[in-house]
Formats: sequence, structure tokens, C-alpha cells
Amino acid sequence: MVNSPEDFPERLAQALRASPLSLEQFAQQLGALGTPVSAATLSYWSTGRSLPRRARSRQAVTHLEQLLGTPPGWLTGVLATVSPSGWDPLAVLPEHPGIQPALASLGVGLERDVAVQVLRDRLVVAPGRLARRVFQLVRAERAGVDRLVIVHEVPREAQWELVELADIPRPEVVELEPASPGAPRILLTCTGLDAALAPGEFAILHQQLVITEVSRTAQAGCELVTPRPDGTHQLIQEVAFEQQLPAWVRHSHIAPGDQEASSTQELSPTAEVQRIQHDAPAGRHVLAWGW
Repeated sequence: MVNSPEDFPERLAQALRASPLSLEQFAQQLGALGTPVSAATLSYWSTGRSLPRRARSRQAVTHLEQLLGTPPGWLTGVLATVSPSGWDPLAVLPEHPGIQPALASLGVGLERDVAVQVLRDRLVVAPGRLARRVFQLVRAERAGVDRLVIVHEVPREAQWELVELADIPRPEVVELEPASPGAPRILLTCTGLDAALAPGEFAILHQQLVITEVSRTAQAGCELVTPRPDGTHQLIQEVAFEQQLPAWVRHSHIAPGDQEASSTQELSPTAEVQRIQHDAPAGRHVLAWGW
């Protein structure tokens, strides 16, 4: 058996064609086995538009082998050679079966459309309230880029509002309910550009989200999570504490497809915490704190 990443979509597509079940039926059965995967994601896997890189996604592939009746290792053996660090936006976003269909509904695929040159992600923490402001300077990697996406995580019981900013079009928003108990809601925001970009052209995007009615318990578990499917020339993360200072602040980097941090750094627990990285690696960059 030749284990090549290029074999995975072809093998999966072949097995799916031979099965009488639909993608929706497979998605239902995978959910019942505890590894939920949407029909859209299965379609993306079978056409090679994305690959299962996360540990839970790979567990779903093991279940797929059982459901499809393929020999053990027919699909998982191929994945052994798939690096979790390749271009795959889903590998750094929250695990939620609705993300891929929601992106499709917004007219956004998983192709690499832009390269982020500068990303500033700022969160203000106040009693019962969070305010996140994101600034991005991006460069188009292909012709025809006409929309930009930002993903937010919102505590389950909180309220949210996007603040209208001057000269910035109001984005389309898709809200996804929590995928599991204790998980946050997911907001996918898609801002249309005035004109499509040509390769190498730049665009700037500002966005501000205000979250209210945040319980003390929820706020204690909040983090500033900045997902990056690729490297970023300059990444600036900031957290401002308006009332009580935290006892500790920590930065963690979680590589694409991983569940545990590959590196951590303790930061000074001051009223204004800032961390600047040049040539920041792909993955989830997390600023966490505690009182």
C-alpha cells in the first residue's frame, strides 16, 4: 500500500460511490458515533479541497472505514503522511460541523485568497462586557478576491452586537449555535469589498464586536484566540483590563491540527497586555488569564 496524501480523496470518493448511503446519512452516523462531520466536509474531503488534519477528524475517518467496510488502514494509513501544518483553515478554527456549510453560504471557499500582512487583535475586558476590535492588512493571493471573513467566539448566554464603523461596509453574519455543552457560539462575519482585488493588491478591514451580559463565570473562562491558517508578517494581540487586574496572563501557540500548546510564555499581568510577533507561525494564538 502506497501511503500518499494525494491518494486520500480518490480512495474516499471511490468508497463513497460504492456505498448506497448518502453523504447526509454518513454524517448522521458519524455524529451518532461521537465524531460529527458535516456532509459538506465529507464532500470537501472526497474532492481534495481539504484534508482531515485534527485528531477528532482523523478519528472520524477511522469510523468512516468501519461504516464503509474498507480494510483497516485504507484511509487512515494514507493520513499518516498528511502533515497538520499544511494550508487548511478548518485546522485552526473552532471544531463545529456547521462552519464549512456556513462559509459556503457566504460564497467563501477554503482556498488561500489572501496573505495577512498585519493583524491587530484587541480585547477590552470590563465587568459583564467584552469588546473585541480586529484590524487586518491583507494582500490578495489570486484575482477576484471580493470578501473577507473574520470569526468570533461568543459565550453561550451572552448578547453581541457589531459596531458600525465609518467607511466599513456592514458584514453578513452567520451565527452557529454551540456544537457541544459548554462550547461557545460561533459568528462568521463576511465583509464585501468595494471592488475585487487583483493579485498583489492590498485591502484593510476593521471590525468591532461588543459582547454584553457576560457572566462572571463565563468571563473567567474567556480567552483572546487569534486563529491563523498561515503565517502572519506581524501579529499584535492586546488585552486591556478595565477594572480588576488578572493574577496571571499566558500566551500559548497551538499548531494547526494539534490540541495541546506547542509553546507557552508567561506575560506580566498588567492593565494593558500586549504581545507582538514578527513572522508569527500558523495556528491558534491564545492569550489567557485568570484572577
